[in-house]
Amino acid sequence: MKEELERLRENHPKMQAVVFVANQAQISDPALNKWIWQLRDAIDEADDVLDELEYMKLKQQLPKNTDETKKRKFTSFLFESARKILKVGERVLKIDPNLKRLEKAVQKLDKVSADVTNFLHLLDSAKQEQKEQEVDFYKTRETGSLPKNDLIGRDKDKELVMEWLRKPSNEHRGTDLHRNISLLSIVGHGGMGKTNSLATCL
Repeated sequence: MKEELERLRENHPKMQAVVFVANQAQISDPALNKWIWQLRDAIDEADDVLDELEYMKLKQQLPKNTDETKKRKFTSFLFESARKILKVGERVLKIDPNLKRLEKAVQKLDKVSADVTNFLHLLDSAKQEQKEQEVDFYKTRETGSLPKNDLIGRDKDKELVMEWLRKPSNEHRGTDLHRNISLLSIVGHGGMGKTNSLATCL
């Protein structure tokens, strides 16, 4: 029992780390997801066994009831010996349920954890594939931009803007700098090519 308990305590945190990594990766592959659920079940069962063993250990450390100690003083050595022999015999004939649960939990965790290396490799491949798909998506994504060099259907407005940009200011050179600045507002939705259109005019 001691050997199984040590194995369980050694492997338990490792398997928890694998589940944590898998949760961070947000796995979409059904087979990998199934394997992770099997691992979670094994970890939960191991948690239950460890908790129960800890409870039993603490229960044994509690001080004995005073009535029990008084009774022991009055029981004969022979009766006590016979009772101990019976208990040992019962344990030999009937395996301790805690031992069975411990063995079962260790076997289940061993079985599922045997493929951890393969799982981590598959997880890494799935992450890489997901990154490649994201890159492909952004590369092939179309935007709603207009043709870069052509201003279509606004020839008269285009000429007006170009003429306005080329002509010198009507103000005298000696006036304030702030009054010597001309402004032109070009209004439209984002992505329509306002800046590009103005740049082609120049």
